[in-house]
Amino acid sequence: MLKTASLKTLICVSALTLASCASSSKGYDWPATVVTVEQARPVKPMRLLVNYKIMKGLPVGTTVLRIHVNEKGHTQNVGVLESSGHPNLDEAAINAAWETRYHPCMVDGRPANVTLVMPVHLQP
Repeated sequence: MLKTASLKTLICVSALTLASCASSSKGYDWPATVVTVEQARPVKPMRLLVNYKIMKGLPVGTTVLRIHVNEKGHTQNVGVLESSGHPNLDEAAINAAWETRYHPCMVDGRPANVTLVMPVHLQP
């Protein structure tokens, strides 16, 4: 019973965390220039750390993120555009996006603030 209650609590906390991230980004002033991961490439591959031990197996799915990358390549904000349906996977994608540094995206020959739309896939 304790394990079930703990799992339910963890899922609720994860859902609340994701809801607060999504709601806080709704009023955020995202850069108008939208780019793909090919245009704002990560300096190193993104590290996705998923806590799947509390689940029954590794979650599979795609989380689509919206990431504000500043002119120096640093993440300024992260929002979920489309959930994978797995709170642990969504949370891992958000955390990975915050920790990732990108090559500055050039617009008209100058580094620029951009909104990066990036799908994060987890497959077996």
